[in-house]
Amino acid sequence: MKQSIFLRKAGLEDKENLFKWANESTTRQMSFNSEPITWEQHIEWFEKYIDDDHHLILIMMNEEKDPVGVIRFEIQKDEAVIAITIALDKRGKGYAVAGLKESIQYLFQKKEKVKSITAFIKHENRPSLGAFLKAGFKEKDPDYNHKGFKCYYLIYNRTMV
Repeated sequence: MKQSIFLRKAGLEDKENLFKWANESTTRQMSFNSEPITWEQHIEWFEKYIDDDHHLILIMMNEEKDPVGVIRFEIQKDEAVIAITIALDKRGKGYAVAGLKESIQYLFQKKEKVKSITAFIKHENRPSLGAFLKAGFKEKDPDYNHKGFKCYYLIYNRTMV
């Protein structure tokens, strides 16, 4: 299902949604740190990264202007590592692929020094793998060890745009 997505930078009004989405049980299972996040930890993370030049937190909005998920980039030199979370009630509706495609364009327009985007996806997270591949990411290593977990190592280069 093809969806229209609009992106905006996360702001103070997104604090509670981000906390709720991050603590959803499937999100925790598919994360590389599966421990629940406390409100205090979330606030510390939020305040540290919301305006940090090396992090970009984007809220995905649907056509009704409802927030449907978040895409985060951690930028190191000319590479960015991407992570995505879709709100539980919005999953399976095509928002991930649309959001990934839009966020790639957004990042490459705003951060000209970034040459590639990397994604690490746990083997059991098949829906996420499918979304990244549909968005144009290429598999670099199907058995990469990231933070002690076997995962897919995917990449998207600026030249692929």
